[in-house]
Amino acid sequence: MHELEQILQIQKTAEQMISLMMDAGGRVWVDDNKAYRDLVDQFHVLNVDLMAPEQYEAAKVDAEYFMRLVVLAVAHWEKEGEKSK
Repeated sequence: MHELEQILQIQKTAEQMISLMMDAGGRVWVDDNKAYRDLVDQFHVLNVDLMAPEQYEAAKVDAEYFMRLVVLAVAHWEKEGEKSK
């Protein structure tokens, strides 16, 4: 369950970060944003067995895709938590 808590924290942080990086046209600028890259790296470490290298690379440059991966990871870890009950 520890993973789920960490993923939920990443989700919350990413949502806040992405809202701050969004321009008036709705584009999220993740280029050269070390904090964003660090968050993607942290997520990858927690989910390395679930992610293809291509997913990791795509998440580093596409915030919307990263958020979809986070939602999928939350669902996965919630399901894993239910199995352990």
